[in-house]
Amino acid sequence: MQLTKHDKAKLTGEAVPSMLSTYEPWEDYELTFLCETYPSKDWSVLQIAQKLDRSINGIHQKAFALEIKRPNRTFAHRHSPDFIVDIKTDQRINTIIAKWGCSKAEVDRGRARLRAMEAAA
Repeated sequence: MQLTKHDKAKLTGEAVPSMLSTYEPWEDYELTFLCETYPSKDWSVLQIAQKLDRSINGIHQKAFALEIKRPNRTFAHRHSPDFIVDIKTDQRINTIIAKWGCSKAEVDRGRARLRAMEAAA
C-alpha cells in the first residue's frame, strides 16, 4: 500500500506544504492603514488588499475583527430614468457598469425587476 504525503506527515508529525499556515501577523502600519482606508469611499477593498499585499478575504476578516465598517453605498442611480433606460436596452453590461459605477449584480437585479413589472402589467 502506497502512503500519500498527507498520511506520511501524520505518521511522522511533519507538516505537509498544503497544511502549513501562510498567515502573516499584521504589522502596526498595516492596521493603521486599514483603519484609515477601509471606512473611506475613496478606497475599494481590492485597492487596500493590493496595497497591503493581503487577500480581500483577509482585509474583510481583519476589519470585522476591528469592528471597522465600510461606508454605505448610495444607489441613487437605481431610480434615475436614464439608468432604467440603459438597463432596458441591450447595451453591454460592462458599458452600463462603467457608466454608472455599479456592479453586474445591480444591473441584473434592475433588469429582473423591470421584467417582473412588465409581466405584472
